[in-house]
Amino acid sequence: MGETGAAGTGINSVFWNPAGLNSIESGELSVMHASWLEGINFQNISYARKTRSAVVGLSAVYLSVPAIDKYDNTGLKTNGTYKPADMAVIFSYAANAGACACRGQPEICFIAN
Repeated sequence: MGETGAAGTGINSVFWNPAGLNSIESGELSVMHASWLEGINFQNISYARKTRSAVVGLSAVYLSVPAIDKYDNTGLKTNGTYKPADMAVIFSYAANAGACACRGQPEICFIAN
C-alpha cells in the first residue's frame, strides 16, 4: 500500500509506513498528546534521523485509561480497581535500494496493569 501514496511520509510514517521515512532530509521530531472522552489519554513521541545510507526512526506510544472497578464472577463489586495501560516502542528502518525501498519495523509492546 505504501507505493500508492495513501500512507504518509516523514516522521509520522514511523508507525504506518516505514518506507515513507526516506523523505526525511536530516532529522525530525514529533510529540503528541491527546485527551479523549472519559479520561482516556494517548501520547506519542517519535524521532527519525537520516544516516549516510538509510533513515532510522524510534517511536514510543502510550495509551492510558482511568481506573476500572473490579467485579467478581457473580457481578458483585470488589474493593480493587484495574489500571489499564498500553505502551509500544517501535524501531523503524528505511533505505532506498534502487527502484524500491527496503524497510523493517520490529515492535516491542508493554502492557501494564
